[in-house]
Order: sequence, then structure tokens, then C-alpha cells
Amino acid sequence: MSYVSLPRLFLNATAIGLTLSAALITALWHFNINGFYDTLAPSGDALLALVLIWVSNGLLFAAVQVGYAVHRIGDAD
Repeated sequence: MSYVSLPRLFLNATAIGLTLSAALITALWHFNINGFYDTLAPSGDALLALVLIWVSNGLLFAAVQVGYAVHRIGDAD
């Protein structure tokens, strides 16, 4: 793997991670899993909480994507 493709790997992983996180947060909100909607909706800071949960989960999912990609690169050698 060349160094030129590393930024592309990180950007792809981040995009995938944020997309999966958005899907997860939408499902939690829509289906009210564990009272997620009931807890956040009345709060004035619901938008801030949603953004923080979305970004933190997105970064976690992106890190997992990068780790898996690096692991696959190591197996190819």
C-alpha cells in the first residue's frame, strides 16, 4: 500500500463510519429503543446530544474500519 492511498483509506472509513452511525442513531430515535426518544426529546439539548452521539459512534466505527483494512493488508503479505 502506498502512502498516497492512506488518506483515501481514512476518508472512506470515516464516510462509512458516519453513515453507519447515522443509521444507528436514526433507528434508535425512530423505534425508541430503551426510551431513547422519550429521554432526549423533551430536553432542550437534544440536538447537541444527537450530534455528540453521532460523531462519537462515527469515529468509533471509522476506527474499526481502518483496523480491519490494515489487518487485511497484513494478511495479503
